[in-house]
Amino acid sequence: GEGGGDPNKIATSEVERLLKQGAYYLLNDDEEDKRFCEDDIEKILAERTRVRLVENGRTADWLSKKRGKKKEKNVTKARFAGGSASKFEDVDVDDPDFWKKVMPDLVSVDDLASRLKTLDPEEDEEVTATFLEDLGKLAKQLQKLDRQQRLPPQERDKALKLLLQVSVREDDFEAAACAQANRWMVALEGSRRGKRGAAGGSPGGKGRHKH
Repeated sequence: GEGGGDPNKIATSEVERLLKQGAYYLLNDDEEDKRFCEDDIEKILAERTRVRLVENGRTADWLSKKRGKKKEKNVTKARFAGGSASKFEDVDVDDPDFWKKVMPDLVSVDDLASRLKTLDPEEDEEVTATFLEDLGKLAKQLQKLDRQQRLPPQERDKALKLLLQVSVREDDFEAAACAQANRWMVALEGSRRGKRGAAGGSPGGKGRHKH
C-alpha cells in the first residue's frame, strides 16, 4: 500500500527479541517443558491452546509462559530452572553480550572482528590458530546462507571486510591462511568476483611466511 511500510512486517529488533526469548526456552529444561514434549498432540490441543489477539499485524506474547502478565515486549529477563538456572537466570535480553553469555560457542562476524583487533600472532600461536579455525567455520556458514539467499547484506559486507583484513596481513599470518581467507572472500562476493578471480588465476599478494 501507499505511505508507511507493511503493517504485517515485524521490525528487525522485534525478531531479534523473539529469537532471544526462544533461546531462553530452548535452554530451559524444567519439568513443565518435559511434560509438554511428552504429551500427544490431542492432549496439547485440548489443554494448552488458547485464542491470541492480533494487534496492528503483530501477534501477542506467544513465547511467554506467564498468562495474564505483561506483553512480551515488556519481558526483559527469563528465569531458568534445572541445571541452567544458576548460569543464565540473570541474563537480560537487552544485554549487548546476550548471545555470548547464553551461547558462548556462537561465532559472529563482530566477535571475530573484535578478536582480530587485539590478535598478535607472534605472541600467541594457539589463540591465532583458534581464531583461524573459527573464521573458517563462520565463512562456511555464511556461504551456505548466501547460497540460500538468507544472508543479510550488512552481515555479508562486514564478513567481506573481515576476510579482506585477514587476507592482507601477510606479515602476521602464514601465506596459506591469507590465501584461504582470500578464497573465502571471493566465494562470498559472488559470481562477478569469482569469475574475475578464476580468469586471473591465484589472487595477488606475496604470501610471506613469518620468520
